[in-house]
Amino acid sequence: MAQANLSEILFKPSFKHRETSTLIRRAPHARSATMHSPLEGDTANNWYRMLNRLLWAWRGVDAVEIVEVLSRIAASAAEHSDERLLDTVVGYRNGNWIYEWVHQGMQWQQRALEQQDPLLAGKHWLRAANFYSIAGYPHLKGDELAEQAEVLPTAPMRKRRCCCRISSRSWSSRLTAAARSPASCICRSRARRRSRRC
Repeated sequence: MAQANLSEILFKPSFKHRETSTLIRRAPHARSATMHSPLEGDTANNWYRMLNRLLWAWRGVDAVEIVEVLSRIAASAAEHSDERLLDTVVGYRNGNWIYEWVHQGMQWQQRALEQQDPLLAGKHWLRAANFYSIAGYPHLKGDELAEQAEVLPTAPMRKRRCCCRISSRSWSSRLTAAARSPASCICRSRARRRSRRC
């Protein structure tokens, strides 16, 4: 009988990631109590997460897109970690909270990469970053998928191995420029200037 390769066994891809609701359970008394605050959001008995629609809209996310993503999550017939809660789909697939918000963010990221106007592309990057941030909500330690979603807005910078610091005012426009060409990266342009002097 042939032995299996140990590296294939150890590094076999895992498709069943822990769902956020399995990391920290809601308190039983919290299910019956509802809370409404314009700034903090709404609690609902059928959602694990608090829905902060006003905050998300204030951050620049279109209200129609919020409802669209929430409806895709609610309509999912996939396996849930808690059947009573709509946003507890197990695994990274359709209906999963992180999957749906990242999917929406990816659409804006794609638009940013296709955009020729750097200012408009920067706005698209910022919108994508907001979706990735919502995907990681409620930002619990140990939630691997959420942590991966929160890193997505910086992917172009990591791809180019950029080590420059970016001010918050020009973050989105420089991020877009760095994604398009490494020549626009601040640290690389400084290195070129130094090498010319030598």
